[in-house]
Amino acid sequence: MKQAGVSRRMLIGIAGAAAIGGTAMMAWPALAQTRPRYLLATGAAGGSFHEYGPVFAEIVGRRASIDLDIHATAGSNDNIRALAAAEADLGLVSLGPAYGAWNGLGRFAADGPQRGLRALFPMYEAPLALLALPGKGIGNLSDLRGRKVGVGPAGGPADIVFKGLAKALGIEARAVTGAPGDLARKLEAGHLDALWSGSPLPVAAFADVLEKTGGVILGLGGDELAALRAAFPFFTPAAIPAATYRGQSAAVATASVWNFGLCTDRLPDDVAYALTRAALGDAKELAAFVPAAARTKAADAAANTFLTFHPGAARYYREAGVAIPAALAPG
Repeated sequence: MKQAGVSRRMLIGIAGAAAIGGTAMMAWPALAQTRPRYLLATGAAGGSFHEYGPVFAEIVGRRASIDLDIHATAGSNDNIRALAAAEADLGLVSLGPAYGAWNGLGRFAADGPQRGLRALFPMYEAPLALLALPGKGIGNLSDLRGRKVGVGPAGGPADIVFKGLAKALGIEARAVTGAPGDLARKLEAGHLDALWSGSPLPVAAFADVLEKTGGVILGLGGDELAALRAAFPFFTPAAIPAATYRGQSAAVATASVWNFGLCTDRLPDDVAYALTRAALGDAKELAAFVPAAARTKAADAAANTFLTFHPGAARYYREAGVAIPAALAPG
């Protein structure tokens, strides 16, 4: 936390005025209260974290009188490491990398379990979905055998989850990596059979393809969902609402991973409470810049199934009537 101080000269002057007499002290102008200031780690330009951060900071400054300085990063992994190293006070993080950090898995294996992390508030979810063009004969994931599927940037969450799920289901498909926009153009040109995504709704690449060529949006069925959650326990059941995309007449059942605002156990309780209250008080302001946040509510805290909640956040949920599981309640 960064906080402005009072100079030694000012303190000497105040003390001198007090020593002269009570009337002199009364005549001295009152010092303004210094607003607390914290560092928020967000994400790269063009991403939803990068858009969410400044809007959230403005809301917090206005509602809670707390100033947040924005630090743009590469995303969740960087934000977790910044929190652990006390280089940031708050971080916007996907629960996927958070699960790895909490348990010391994957990219965080060398660091060991990061049990100082604390959950504050849900931001928005990122549902999994598959887009297939008409006439491809693709009606579920098993139809992807032998097909070419665009899965987003190499090593990204969508790429990792698709390959892990395909392996669990015994589906041999060719995963093609790249920028979502480039993959969408390849799909339109017939060089791919489907697009896979795990991003906040609506996914721009999906919307562009559906506007131009039409298509079908697919989610996950019962066996697919069970296999997914066995491999990636941080996913929760979800649905893509009807009319999210052109031609989508019904909701599509799937699974999603949530993005959360995180901190560490170093953050003061009153600050954690104020931040959580500001984030969940009125989703409309955030939704104007991040549409996926429009449906976020306090009860979505249940999407976190492994991180301990910060005591300040837990206080807010109690007041909101949201029960926190005993295993995740602060000690």
